Amino acid sequence: MQTFLEILKANNIDVLVDLREKPCSRVKGFSIRKLEAALKEVAIKYEWMGKLLGGFTVSRESWLEGCETLAALARSHTVVMMCMEARSSQCHRKELGKILENDHGIVSTDL
Repeated sequence: MQTFLEILKANNIDVLVDLREKPCSRVKGFSIRKLEAALKEVAIKYEWMGKLLGGFTVSRESWLEGCETLAALARSHTVVMMCMEARSSQCHRKELGKILENDHGIVSTDL
């Protein structure tokens, strides 16, 4: 967890957007309560958006609403998206990054 937090701080992240539909984890420290508490200690805001932008069962309407919400957040903050997949190339974060760039002019990169 410490290395994860250091990476976020080194990249000036001020908001972590959790895209997991079920924000729990077998990895110590990455379930919603512990993750949110750890982020708060290093002044990073936690936003759970799994209901809108989760990768499996989200409706198109929720997805579009989530994209708008995420774009608005990214306009005023340095945001990182997190889900269960370690690599964005194997995840719906890649598609979200394309939407942010193509539809909202917000460039995303991998950490």
